[in-house]
Amino acid sequence: MSKDEIAEAKIKLAEMNQTISEFDPAIRLKAFEILMPFYFKSIPKSPDEKRGKDPSDDRQCNERDFFSNHSEKKPDDNVHLVVAWYYSQYGNRPITTKDVKKIAEQNDLIIPNRPDMTIKSAKNNKGKELYTKKGKGFLLTVHGETFIREKYNVRKGTKQPITEDDQ
Repeated sequence: MSKDEIAEAKIKLAEMNQTISEFDPAIRLKAFEILMPFYFKSIPKSPDEKRGKDPSDDRQCNERDFFSNHSEKKPDDNVHLVVAWYYSQYGNRPITTKDVKKIAEQNDLIIPNRPDMTIKSAKNNKGKELYTKKGKGFLLTVHGETFIREKYNVRKGTKQPITEDDQ
């Protein structure tokens, strides 16, 4: 970025700040997000984008961003969306219906009353099961991993899930 571009960006940001400071503090962040494209037609790339990392990479994305970037219309699709987020964080580890309900509730998603039935009956377009029962939870099958990766563009996470014993 040249010195002229930096100076221009400073001017635009000062203008935006003046405009946004007139708004209620509760909406300033959202106002900034809305106004950003109007002030900056081409937004400079972040350091991660310059290094070739996808900013939508779900391991770099927080939970709120992930769910706001994916909107599912049907409650049973929201179950798979929750599983996709879990997979992007913790890899192919068993997820319980309790986990599904908790994550869905935290993110204001509508899911069926019995997400376990959605999971048990889930199949891909070739009739292959997406999940298998593992202890008290469900584990993605090979076909399930492929489905989740393709539909939600996620990669396997490496974090360790927090259990109730850890809290």
